[in-house]
Amino acid sequence: MSKAMPEVNGHLCSLDAWDTFSLVKSDLGIKINLNFNAWDFTCDNLVGVASALFARLGLIQHLKISEREFMLFVKAVEAGYLSNPYHSFHHAVDVCVVIFFTLIDLGLGARLSTKDILALMLAGLCHDIGHPGVNNMYQVNAKTELAEAFNGVSVLENYSCQLTKNILEKHRLLRNSEPDVEECVMEYILATDMAFHFSKVEELNQLLLEWPQEGQVPRKSRRQLCGTILHAADISNAVRPWPLCKAWSDMVINEFFQQGDLERRNDLPVSPNMDRGCSSQAQIALDFDAYIITPFFEALASLFPDSKVFLQHLHSNRKRWTVLNRKLSALPSPLLPIRRVSFSAGTVIIPDSFREDTKSSPNNSLPRGARHRRRPNSLRRDGCPTDKVRPFSFIARIPSTDSLEHPVLS
Repeated sequence: MSKAMPEVNGHLCSLDAWDTFSLVKSDLGIKINLNFNAWDFTCDNLVGVASALFARLGLIQHLKISEREFMLFVKAVEAGYLSNPYHSFHHAVDVCVVIFFTLIDLGLGARLSTKDILALMLAGLCHDIGHPGVNNMYQVNAKTELAEAFNGVSVLENYSCQLTKNILEKHRLLRNSEPDVEECVMEYILATDMAFHFSKVEELNQLLLEWPQEGQVPRKSRRQLCGTILHAADISNAVRPWPLCKAWSDMVINEFFQQGDLERRNDLPVSPNMDRGCSSQAQIALDFDAYIITPFFEALASLFPDSKVFLQHLHSNRKRWTVLNRKLSALPSPLLPIRRVSFSAGTVIIPDSFREDTKSSPNNSLPRGARHRRRPNSLRRDGCPTDKVRPFSFIARIPSTDSLEHPVLS
């Protein structure tokens, strides 16, 4: 191969990374769409995929650096991810793929500046870097060093910001960029904490009222849209074609059980739906779709009609989950008087009003009036309740217990 290969810590990026970079950059053979399966590729391949996405968006040129230098940066990011089944480099690149699809195929990138897209893609690539495989709730309950370091607030998101900042500075990636790019990257990563989900829904509904149909988009609205796109990509497993939706869900359930086992061994409360004895994968998926996914993606489709493709997959997947749920109806119900559901992105609180609206609706789907309502008065600005609510927990992926040490980044 004629190109000189990047070197990281004395190790060259593989030929696979360069070959994959060339294929994706040239749009040959490897299609970047909702059918993209990150698990078909090695981490070396994915370094090439991620780098090529930035190249196709003109971001490497915007940074005024070489492709070799950018791939060095991506390789360092990959080294910062642990080998978790979910919160891994595979998930990071998959999120970037969905962001790319949203920007290009759905046309949302036309309303954003190159600087906006750069910050968004960097946040997508780095948003779970260093994730140890146990969620924020576990960090707080176990009183880990990370929980103490960040005062129990958005623990893992703050940790990812810290590591991202370190790598950006070491590689001087943004030396030719506008000074506020890094600030935007950190803002978007912090916003991936599911504790802010209902705030994101509120922002999306506000954007629906304020978004200009043509002409220049205000800076504040562009930043809100970037946060919305990253959040959509981060929770997009449920709105992907069924084989991918089911495959990611299978890994979620496996990691549920691992975290539950770890909590039991450490005499901690076993998180909802992480107990091997009484968890229903299909019911977890159905509840998550009804309370979280459907309202969010319907609001997104109201603002950008082309994003209805997500809803089409969601509705198709929901039918399959319903069939599976019927087959598994003999299992003990995991649903307790205080309803909690686990998912990969963090912890969110569901207001009683959402629960009651859902309960009265056919097929446990939210009525249209409830899907686009403004934030209930009982919620604070951060989406947390001031009185009666139904808490939902969303899973964290965990590795084997001997791999929970913090990574040392080069």
